Amino acid sequence: MRTKFRRGTVAVIAALALLGAGLAGNTAAAAVPDQGAAAQSHATPPAVPTTHEVKAPATSPSTAPKGETHYAALDASGKPQVQARPLNGANSNVDFISPYGYCQQGLVYPEVHNTTATTQYYEVQFYYAGSYYYYYGYVNANGYSTPQFGAINGVWTANLYVWNGSYYSYDEYESRDNTCNVSIGVSNTIYSGYVLLTVKNNSPSASASVYGNETLPYPSYGTYTGGHWLYPAAGGGVAYQYFYVGTGKAYNINTSVYGSLYLPAVATGQL
Repeated sequence: MRTKFRRGTVAVIAALALLGAGLAGNTAAAAVPDQGAAAQSHATPPAVPTTHEVKAPATSPSTAPKGETHYAALDASGKPQVQARPLNGANSNVDFISPYGYCQQGLVYPEVHNTTATTQYYEVQFYYAGSYYYYYGYVNANGYSTPQFGAINGVWTANLYVWNGSYYSYDEYESRDNTCNVSIGVSNTIYSGYVLLTVKNNSPSASASVYGNETLPYPSYGTYTGGHWLYPAAGGGVAYQYFYVGTGKAYNINTSVYGSLYLPAVATGQL
């Protein structure tokens, strides 16, 4: 089934008159449109590099057998009593490892690692918002498998069971918070004619892809104009992008969190 992406959109529409104190010095001004003679006397901001987030690979249809599931003993909060740790759990050779999630479609991948020399079959019981979801898969010898769950915006728990030849035997569990929470702001800078877009990813564990796009007055792509992707890391990561908007001009910078199903619209800016 194909899921349609939606964008949580942030509109920043403002008028800017930047007269302020630039940086005198020997730095040559970057080639940007319509800077004017006044802007040439100020240093240009640094071009901030960004890194592309790693996308999870698509999983193949499962051919795992569906046997009887045996449940683990639960603690007082209703969670299994064994916490997931690499090379640990009831089966020390098949483990959850490096689970990751995204704001995009609320995707979560509780990755499974197999350190044995044979293919292992597993079941993941995924618990979120009062409901269980089940995934049957297999992981090749010394390999990884990435079961996928979508529309997750909050705390989730995944229980791992491994096929022992007769039934799925409980191994361990993992739990994370995939709440999508991104804050966006635009501010004046000490660089004449430039504003700074700041994007912070406040989510505990959900990665975010944020697109900032100057539509006025300079929509064409350039180092400081047009559209740019930002990838702030989960857990408080911050990413920046300078935009050249000229002096005394109205400007429009639209930003959106790619594929987010949950992020509410926010407006920020200045006149």
